[in-house]
Amino acid sequence: MKGSGMKGSDMAQASPLHEEHVLLGASFSVDGTGVERPVDYAAASADSARLKDGALLADMGGMTSLLVNGHGCGDFVGAAMAGRRLAIGETAFEAALVGDGTVASIPLMARTGTEEFALWDLTPRGETLFAWLSFVIGIGREGVRPYEGVAVEDVSERLVPLCLCGAAAQRVLSDYLRDEERLPEEGRVADVRLDGRIATLVASLRLSGETHCYLVMVPPTLARAVWRSLLSFGEVSPAPPSLMTTAIAGRLPWLAPASTLDRLELDAAFLARHGLVREGRDYIGARGLLD
Repeated sequence: MKGSGMKGSDMAQASPLHEEHVLLGASFSVDGTGVERPVDYAAASADSARLKDGALLADMGGMTSLLVNGHGCGDFVGAAMAGRRLAIGETAFEAALVGDGTVASIPLMARTGTEEFALWDLTPRGETLFAWLSFVIGIGREGVRPYEGVAVEDVSERLVPLCLCGAAAQRVLSDYLRDEERLPEEGRVADVRLDGRIATLVASLRLSGETHCYLVMVPPTLARAVWRSLLSFGEVSPAPPSLMTTAIAGRLPWLAPASTLDRLELDAAFLARHGLVREGRDYIGARGLLD
């Protein structure tokens, strides 16, 4: 577990699936956060057109995953995240704004319990998000800290995130379900046991169009087995994370501008149109955004 939330280091961080990528003839690069990622596969070809008749599978290892919990975390999340307030089991992409209205990041947030939220950042802005949320927790005045019962933790190494996206994604994942188990509906998150034994956390992303897209969070010790099993389906092709991001960016119009570490300014109308902020000024950054 990374207690600091910082991913940069002198040594590139490799995914638990590194050897699987090597077997597929992958070439690699190290991004600005110090994470090694596959950028191409010599033994397999895939493009975004695969979303229409099959599915793409990408190892999103290195994606920042945060856990927010503790007494009062609902109020904290309501202040720090500008999107709609979630019921247990719901997910949504939401903007996190700093005080001047600029965007810290736009993670996928899920309410996983009464006093627990998970955030997954598909952009390289995860460190910024972690730092900003940690700062907000520490805000106090005259010795009073309204969020002192809340903790934010970087849990990126606890589970390996796989993204399965495309017309065949729902059918492929459903093949692993037993008895009364069901995949989460679009915009929901659920604990799912693949083949009745592999405990995973599955989030169904809300995208425009007919494409099904799932984040499947797998225990590291079982990641290689799940990866190979999913690729055993003829309609599933491996894709580098950059291709997956490009493929879904057209359905998440904010993803491309957010895929930078530069100062990010998005106007209020754009954020509202894509459901990333809610009405009212009851969140941090609202005044700066609207002024």
